[in-house]
Amino acid sequence: MNSLAQALHSLAPLGMPFVAVLALSCAQPGRVSPSRTETPERIWSPPLVYPPELREARVEGSVTLEAVVDSAGTVDPGSIRILTSSHQAFEAPAIAMLRGTRFRPGHVDGRTVAMLVQVPVHFTLQGGQVVEVSDSIEALSETRTGERLARAGRIGDAMAAFSRAQVLDPRLLTSSSFWFPICWYGSLWGHAADVTDTCDEVVRLAPIDPASWRARGVARVMTGDFEGAIADLEMLATLTESSEERATCRAWVDSLRSGQDPLTPQVVESMRGREE
Repeated sequence: MNSLAQALHSLAPLGMPFVAVLALSCAQPGRVSPSRTETPERIWSPPLVYPPELREARVEGSVTLEAVVDSAGTVDPGSIRILTSSHQAFEAPAIAMLRGTRFRPGHVDGRTVAMLVQVPVHFTLQGGQVVEVSDSIEALSETRTGERLARAGRIGDAMAAFSRAQVLDPRLLTSSSFWFPICWYGSLWGHAADVTDTCDEVVRLAPIDPASWRARGVARVMTGDFEGAIADLEMLATLTESSEERATCRAWVDSLRSGQDPLTPQVVESMRGREE
């Protein structure tokens, strides 16, 4: 299975911060010995979108989902079922997050197998959350480790580091500087389709930062969404202070409108080494 990816940029988030808690329990067939069974382990989840109307009303809740995690560690979209739900508006974002979640697959007797899992997704508003200084420092260390691994193309390891950072300091989830690396390096290392939700979150959290539109524009080019990419690049051209970048945007937009992909292997390679 191909993994996802990461790098850094920032702006303070808007709206009420929240934390997504992803727990996991597996439905085990009775004939399988627990000592020979390893359940799927979450590696990475995309941003959980808190419904704006419920965030503004300060409504918390949860959705419990059931799905099959296949032998590659991805969720079978057709297998997702809602077991419990505290509010209908929470259901779609919970399902969207689960669809993009990646797992280390389960094993039985040393063999990689598909397994049924139950996943509670909690929507929790955090008012003035307290994080221990030691956890905050460790989270920063994990984030920097994730960045280094991502730049080197070790995407699976990078994702694991970012996931550990989330647990240590959930406040990171409300910062574009945390999500940006996943969008940027995820696209540049061949996982653009996996990071589209993350790129949307980056734009939402930092809508006046040119880098947000640049990163999502690149992801959209790589997924074949030329129309969306053109819109992002045109926004980038209005926000950037660089005349050189504006010229590049115009050239890319012209290529996309003619049905041509401007992101040649050479261009992508040069962007991998770019310091954002």
